[in-house]
Amino acid sequence: MRLIECYVENFGTIHETGVSFRSGLNLILKENGTGKSTLAAFIKSMFYGLPATMKRNLDENERKKYQPWQGGNYGGWLAFSTDQKRYRIERFFGLKKSEDRFALYDLDTGLLSHDFTEEIGKELFGVDAGVFERSIWQPQRDLSFSYSSDITAKIGGGEVEDVRLYEKASEILQGQTKLYENRQGHGLIPDLQKEIDAIRFEIDKCEDAMRDQPKVYEDRKRIETELADDNRELEQTRSQIAAEAAAKERMARIEYWQMLRNRREQYAQIAEEAEGHFERGIPSEEDLAFAERLLAETREMRAQAGNAMPLEDVARLSALSERFARTEPDTEMLRDWMQKASKIDSENERIERNRVTLRDLRSFSAEGFENGVPAKSECNAMEDLYYESLDGKDILADRIQRDQQSRRSVQLMGLVLAILLIGAGAILFFIGHEIPGIALVGAGLAEMLAVFIVLHFRENRQVQDYAVMEQEAEEKRQQVEDFLALYGRTEGSIQKRLDDLNDKRETYEKITEDIATLEEQTIVTHAERDEMQAALDDVREPVRGSYAEAVIRVSNAVAQFRALRTARDATRTRMAESSERADRLDEQFRAFRQQFAPDLDGTPEYVLSQLRNRVQRLADARRQLQTAEEELRDYEEQQQIQTLLTQPRPTGVDVAALQRKESELRKDIVILIGQQERNRQEADEIRDQSDRLQLLQFDRVIREEKLAQMKANLDVMRKTESFLKSAYAVLRSKHRELMQTGLKKYASLIADELGDSLSIDSDFSVTAMIHVESREYAHFSRGQRDIFDICTRFALCDALFEHERPFLVLDDPFTNLDDQNLRHALQLLEKLAQDRQILYFVCHSSRAL
Repeated sequence: MRLIECYVENFGTIHETGVSFRSGLNLILKENGTGKSTLAAFIKSMFYGLPATMKRNLDENERKKYQPWQGGNYGGWLAFSTDQKRYRIERFFGLKKSEDRFALYDLDTGLLSHDFTEEIGKELFGVDAGVFERSIWQPQRDLSFSYSSDITAKIGGGEVEDVRLYEKASEILQGQTKLYENRQGHGLIPDLQKEIDAIRFEIDKCEDAMRDQPKVYEDRKRIETELADDNRELEQTRSQIAAEAAAKERMARIEYWQMLRNRREQYAQIAEEAEGHFERGIPSEEDLAFAERLLAETREMRAQAGNAMPLEDVARLSALSERFARTEPDTEMLRDWMQKASKIDSENERIERNRVTLRDLRSFSAEGFENGVPAKSECNAMEDLYYESLDGKDILADRIQRDQQSRRSVQLMGLVLAILLIGAGAILFFIGHEIPGIALVGAGLAEMLAVFIVLHFRENRQVQDYAVMEQEAEEKRQQVEDFLALYGRTEGSIQKRLDDLNDKRETYEKITEDIATLEEQTIVTHAERDEMQAALDDVREPVRGSYAEAVIRVSNAVAQFRALRTARDATRTRMAESSERADRLDEQFRAFRQQFAPDLDGTPEYVLSQLRNRVQRLADARRQLQTAEEELRDYEEQQQIQTLLTQPRPTGVDVAALQRKESELRKDIVILIGQQERNRQEADEIRDQSDRLQLLQFDRVIREEKLAQMKANLDVMRKTESFLKSAYAVLRSKHRELMQTGLKKYASLIADELGDSLSIDSDFSVTAMIHVESREYAHFSRGQRDIFDICTRFALCDALFEHERPFLVLDDPFTNLDDQNLRHALQLLEKLAQDRQILYFVCHSSRAL
């Protein structure tokens, strides 16, 4: 295959540049910094794109390194041909790989082609970008070569995926082998062996623990025997203590029964004494309540009989009787008085309010009339005089304007005529008529002078006339000002002051009329007020505030007088009735006391209180007696006293000694129980050790079987890894032979003395036989190592591409060669260009063909 042409829209420093390629050798000779390496990188990127990486080093981040310096679309296109077709690749790149765009066109049809995907480099050449850089593209900066599995697969005729599967399988086997056992003594097998050793140690411990089993069983029997004896003795001691306690408890119940009998006898005696006070019968609760009601009603009647009218009411009734001795107004009279009083108060309030208001207004409107109130005719005359002064000024202004316009017209006409005369005279003078010309010029000047003189005298006369007219108008205005000054009108315009004076004069006259009307109304109101005052004087009611309030006070006094008089009569009647009722109630209570308490003396309340106490004591005594009898009866039935009386009495045994013995036995039993628990724990531990021994023995067997299986697996993995290495070595030996042949061929063409001495191993490491001693790659100079690397790359191209030879991109790879080796290298390029396309980038003519 070969490249046809390319177009770089933007890529690094290259901008809108097209390049065509021919078959054979394409020499691209340019200076440093002109984009040779960038163009080589562009060709590679068209086939393989740009990798996505986050590395900051520009040499390791091509996407960042080749971003356009001048901005714009990032990429271009490349046309190439194969044995079958011709294509054009279009690629444009973004800041991220997801933003990249790829398209492939068939150059013969112009249509999109789907023969290859955006992985076209890998699909076309059969190698990835890394192998492409190690073979087809030889950059200036690094000619060194390294081995990869893709190269092995490609040369060996196998699939890259197969080689990668080998490497993956080898890696897995090595990892599994290290997982089972590594050089540091760790891994599944050593760990499992350690676990088995630990289990064996635990088995030995369990067997040692089980040797104490007979002694533990003997201790158990001894403890059980001693514990049974102590429990039996403890039970007997507790029985003795319980029997003595039961006898004492029975004696306590008998003593309590005797106490209940004594208490019953005491309550029977108290009840008998209480009944002795009621020889004529015991009053019921209804009788006592009836007596209390008699006493309460008696107290109420006595209180009502002595509840006379309060002294203050008596004094008030006396005062009111004296006040209304001459006249006691009835309801109709009070209603009439109220209407008149309300009318008088309203009139007085209105007259007073108007009087104050009119007085204030009159005082305010009289300000400025200290020299008298002007007549309406005087105000009108001054107003006419003011308008005459204004008219005179307006006439003067119009006249001044007309005179000025007249003067300007005369002056303009005179100047025009003078200019015409002077112009005509000048024309005549210049055409040769000096005398007429001079005469006309003189006439023009005289005309101009006459106009100015006439206008000057006219203006002076007009100024005098203006002064006379203005003086007359000012005298009229001053006369109006003097008139206004008499009434304090000195601020504002004359017209406004005249209007204010007229308005105030009219207001003053109206207020004067209102005051006269108010005085007439006041006289009528005073007559009605005097009549009302006489009526109030008859009932001795002074007027404090309004007359309506005085009438209300009279009305209240009349109502109070009538109420007190009615209350006095009712009180007298009630007192007589209450006294009679109280006497009858006293008689009824004396009969009640004679029946139930003839032996009691004192007030009725005291007698009733003592009687109630006797009844309460009797009731309490009977209730307590009944309660005592019920308790005694219940206790006798519950405790079966007759049976208790026949049972044994306490023996007098030393209970404290028995209790001490019980305590000692309990302590011994507790100690034995502790020993028994420890013995049980030891037995349980022995039983657990026995069970654990069985489990440990079983676990040991399982782990030993697992260890054996692991060792067998490890042996299989080691054999498998050895087999894979042998198979892979056979595969790599094939590409070593091809690379060995190509390396010697190309090395002989460049440096004949090196050809037969070079050798290459399966990892592409080059050595040379110098003086019967093998020398490694690092022993040689930079120029010699470049020869090794160039020849290795050419050999690799022959090995990788036996059928269709792709183009070669050489980016100035001979910079470190001496003149002789350079000459041989250039001759080699000429020879290689006979059957393949070569793009040779160089920056110095010494290395050009």
